[in-house]
Amino acid sequence: MIEEKLLNLAMKYWLQTPDINCAQTTACSLLEHHGYKEESKVLHKAYRVYGGGLSYKLVCGTITGNIGALGFIFTEKGLSKEKIEEIVKEFLLQMEEKFGNLNCGALMKEWYENGDINFDLPGRHEKCTDLVHTSLEITSHLIKKYMR
Repeated sequence: MIEEKLLNLAMKYWLQTPDINCAQTTACSLLEHHGYKEESKVLHKAYRVYGGGLSYKLVCGTITGNIGALGFIFTEKGLSKEKIEEIVKEFLLQMEEKFGNLNCGALMKEWYENGDINFDLPGRHEKCTDLVHTSLEITSHLIKKYMR
């Protein structure tokens, strides 16, 4: 289960920060929650165009945001590149099992309009919120599991 403090932080980013995307939300809330507030400001800028599947309907920004945070946190804690890759694969498999796909275009297909994702259509924000919440839950579990 996701820590309430992390969930509140993520929802603050997601619901109260104008023009924020899912990659920024997940990466920044994870880094800030784990004591890397200054670093989260850097990722906030770096992940500006990662929403909407890298702005091209590719890998979901929620996925890339979590992977970036996992890589940063575990590198800071001294885990090897190989171990981090193993953890990332575990994250990806769990997300794919839950949602059936990791690609924003496929996940958002229901909200296509004129060949692009219409982020204003009803239900789209709720779907992305579920992706953000679930991804943070999985990542939180992995951090606890491998930080022992």
